[in-house]
Amino acid sequence: MNLDYLWFGTTSSLGEPPMNPFQGLAGAAAFSAFSLFLFGWVTIPAGALLGGLMIGRSRISPT
Repeated sequence: MNLDYLWFGTTSSLGEPPMNPFQGLAGAAAFSAFSLFLFGWVTIPAGALLGGLMIGRSRISPT
C-alpha cells in the first residue's frame, strides 16, 4: 500500500495515506502490550494446568 501511495498517490477510502512501517511497528507493539495486559494473566495458570496434566499423563502411560 505504501508503494501504491508513493507511486500513484492512492489513498484509503477515507482519503488518508497509509501508515508507514515505523507506525506499523509502533502500533503492533502497543496492541501487543495491551493484549498481554488483558490476557497475559491467563497464560500462567493455563500453562501450569496443562503442564500438570502432561506430567500426570506421562506417569500413567507405559511409554
